[in-house]
Amino acid sequence: MKKLLGLMVLTLFVLSLESSFSQRLTITVKNTITVDKPVSQLLYGNFIEMGFGRCENLWAEMLEIAGPYIDIVNNRGGNIKMQTADMAIIREYNQKNNRNITMCHSEFRAPLVRASSGADELNRVERKGKNSIQNMSVRWAFGMSVMDQFLQFQDFGGDYSFLNFTSLNDTWGENLINLAKEGAFLSSCGKALEFLNKLPIAYPLASESKTEDPDIHMHPSWNRDKTVFTLLVLNFSGVEKEYSFDISELKTKFNSEATHLTVYADNDKDFNSPADRNKIKNIDEKATISKNSFSTKLKPYSANAWIFEVKKIK
Repeated sequence: MKKLLGLMVLTLFVLSLESSFSQRLTITVKNTITVDKPVSQLLYGNFIEMGFGRCENLWAEMLEIAGPYIDIVNNRGGNIKMQTADMAIIREYNQKNNRNITMCHSEFRAPLVRASSGADELNRVERKGKNSIQNMSVRWAFGMSVMDQFLQFQDFGGDYSFLNFTSLNDTWGENLINLAKEGAFLSSCGKALEFLNKLPIAYPLASESKTEDPDIHMHPSWNRDKTVFTLLVLNFSGVEKEYSFDISELKTKFNSEATHLTVYADNDKDFNSPADRNKIKNIDEKATISKNSFSTKLKPYSANAWIFEVKKIK
């Protein structure tokens, strides 16, 4: 009798189990992609961040371990010299292992003034007097320093993926957009980045001069398909400078009308404010340049760009 009852209970359990299976929902996979672009492999960590101050001497050994699994190294510390040394290690690893690892900087901040004499390991220069970081970061000198740094990072080419500017709008002055109660406006750094983003820079070119001027930073370049040439010149001096430029070695015929862009301030201590949102000034104009050499006057505390289009063969 007990065996019979046990068999009945087991039978009821099996019937109940089969019933629960028969009530399971069926999910049908549709042949409909739900995104426009494929998921980034970086989403779940195909990059590493260098432990600044802890791993510099072991950087090459770290790459030997992590290199096969990463695409980007976030190097958020160090001045240009230190970044260059780190880049050399990555390039050596890439060449040896047929990889294409790049660097980026998630919290980039330029020196408050141009670091002509060098910056420390956090890319800072010594502050003189009682100037606060905030006071110095609103000035055009900081905007000029930002441009100077971006041009130096461009010399890494495509091996450097991006620089993420530290602040968009969450601090006063050292950001790109100031949010005052009177309204939003571009800061000095905002004017600098606005200017750079107008330029089709892809392949920096070398340049040389018989005499070196420490106040001048020149940065010639082609665009991606080499149909537009840009000559970018920064004048950090407080005086107007006259320069001649020779682009004949490019062996390219350009349209005689070039675009000339300038951003400048009367003084490197100037800054935009609610009272004067255009203290940092822009000039956009056309320039007629009939030969592959020309002379010009550079305004004090200015960034200048001449954009030449290659003449099309009819």
